[in-house]
Amino acid sequence: MANSLYVRRLLGLFVLLGVSALLLVVFRYFSRSSQHQKNVAAPATSVDLALKSLHFTESVSGRKAWELFASQGDYSRAADRSTLKDIRFVVLRSGKGGPVTVTAKRGEYLHATKLVTLMEEVAAKGEDGLSFDTSRISYDTEGRIFKTSAPVRFVDGRLSVEGVGLELNTATQKAHIQRQVVATIYPGKNEK
Repeated sequence: MANSLYVRRLLGLFVLLGVSALLLVVFRYFSRSSQHQKNVAAPATSVDLALKSLHFTESVSGRKAWELFASQGDYSRAADRSTLKDIRFVVLRSGKGGPVTVTAKRGEYLHATKLVTLMEEVAAKGEDGLSFDTSRISYDTEGRIFKTSAPVRFVDGRLSVEGVGLELNTATQKAHIQRQVVATIYPGKNEK
């Protein structure tokens, strides 16, 4: 009988320890979860305006020069910068080239300098067959020049060029790959 009382007390102690441990785990889970929600719910202090479905455009001498579409973005007045997600950037070219459409996962637009920077899975296509892929590129709207120092793959008609760094002037339609250039010309490929 004394042995049975000892076993009951020992089992009671294990049950008490198990319940205490369970309560501790549940308490820590909910306290961390509520702390995470506070961090996520608190808006960034530098954002003055958060919008969905943005559209910027610029006209020069009555002609549209470019358009920028984003699924969402934040505007910071102090930095005079818009931070954008899921971007489609259309640059209209003079002449027979037609527009160049560039897509990217994210980017930013500096309003004062009119500099558009596109990042993550940047892909461009023109109506004339011109295309390029890179991880990051900037567009100077004043000079009408795309620039990157990242690795790039550039295709124009029968010519495919891979290298590091690109400068593409949309006004003159001249491209310059800066270094580590590997070019391939496809003689059997038809030009449009």
